[in-house]
Amino acid sequence: MSSGSDRLPRESPTLEDVAELADVSVATVSRALSKPHVVKGETYEKVMRAVEELGYEPRKKYAPTSIGLIAPPDFPEGRVFGNYVGGIIHGADKYCARNDLVLSLVSVDTPSVHHMVSTYRMAGLLYLNIFIEDGQRERLLAQPRLRTILVGYPPEDVRQALESSLTWVTIDDVSGAREAVRYLMSLGHRCIGVIQGDERHVSNERRLGGVRDAFSEQGVEIPGVPLQSGDFEGQNGFKALIEWGNYETESGFRAMTSLLGRQEPPTAVFAFNDLMAFGAMQAIKESGLEVPRDVSLVGCDDIIARFLRPELTTVHQPAIELGEMAARVLVDLAAGARVVRSQLEARLIIRESCAPPSR
Repeated sequence: MSSGSDRLPRESPTLEDVAELADVSVATVSRALSKPHVVKGETYEKVMRAVEELGYEPRKKYAPTSIGLIAPPDFPEGRVFGNYVGGIIHGADKYCARNDLVLSLVSVDTPSVHHMVSTYRMAGLLYLNIFIEDGQRERLLAQPRLRTILVGYPPEDVRQALESSLTWVTIDDVSGAREAVRYLMSLGHRCIGVIQGDERHVSNERRLGGVRDAFSEQGVEIPGVPLQSGDFEGQNGFKALIEWGNYETESGFRAMTSLLGRQEPPTAVFAFNDLMAFGAMQAIKESGLEVPRDVSLVGCDDIIARFLRPELTTVHQPAIELGEMAARVLVDLAAGARVVRSQLEARLIIRESCAPPSR
């Protein structure tokens, strides 16, 4: 029978060793040692017992007081809580509030990010993937003295260049998009329109990957290259009608107008975000048609879906949870945890905007 001493590490014990023995997170151990007043009594005692058993000696250092979030110079502060990005920031801010930290916005153009991290005792930096140009992203993430987490799936070139050191948290856009198209097919739709977003965003590439998967299962092959637009048909009668948008409402309106002008218009449409789905819904109504009687409609994000009429079926993107997870992982890294990559599930929320085809 093994005793507690059998679990003692051969080298100097780390925060992770303490966390494993106490069966808590690395962040909890860090808080118990630096801010014991914010940790519940029973949890604090577990941590202290593990510290004593392992002989852990915490390093003498200042505990972080904030988390930095990289944003572009023209960050849309006025609508920060009205969209997907706002959800991420809100989630990170919630985590900070619960843990006596401050969330600080840092412009990507700040001359000395290193100085800010040191001056404001930041645990590190969160990078919103969609806000940073490719060259800036790789240059910032590659700086060894900056503890960073990419919020969003990394582009292929960045992933290959920084494979061993890159930490990211993201949402499974591939499975979410695949589930949306499969659902429309299960209702009997065979001619389905797709309104893409901005080709510069990795999320667009991954959602298109899920769309490709679903259509490929029905014999429709969509090329694996960026598309301006195109119609693709399989041997069994399934069709994919692809149009570009840019994640804004007006682009959804334009794309839907184009789809309705096809010789064979789609009976269902999947838009890569709710704003474009809203624009598509307006175009459908202005054409004298109704959702879902004439055209079924699915969005993605679940930001405004409940407030539309009819209520929009959409792929729920857990943006707030993503922001919370990103902040938690960053604090864990600051406390000595290993590099991790985490992914949250995207779920299809079925509401009122879909029905079997009427023609």
